[in-house]
Amino acid sequence: LGTKAIKAGDSMPCRISARISTDRCRSWGERIILQQNLWVNNVKHPNLVRLPSGEVVCFFVGWDSNSQRNVFMKRSSDNCESWGKMVQISKPGWYCNNHGRALRLE
Repeated sequence: LGTKAIKAGDSMPCRISARISTDRCRSWGERIILQQNLWVNNVKHPNLVRLPSGEVVCFFVGWDSNSQRNVFMKRSSDNCESWGKMVQISKPGWYCNNHGRALRLE
C-alpha cells in the first residue's frame, strides 16, 4: 500500500538486451545491449539469424507512433561484440515483426 503502481504497456520505453553462452547454455555471460531505444516509443521484436559465413544479422522494429513502426537491420561479424550501421529495411509504415520470425532459407 502506499507505493505508486507502475503502468506497463506495449508502448513503454525499452531496449533490446541479451546474454551470450559459449557452452551450450550451461552458463551465460554478462548482459549486453543489442539495441538502445532511439525511437519515440520503443524498440522491439528482435530476431537474430546466423549466416553460413558466421556473421549475425539482427532485425528489430523501431516504434515512433501508432502509424510508424519500421523494421531495421544491422550486422555483426564478431559474434555480437560490435555491430555495423543500422539500416531501415521496410518502407515507412506499420510493421509487427515479432521475435523468432526471421529465417535463413537455402
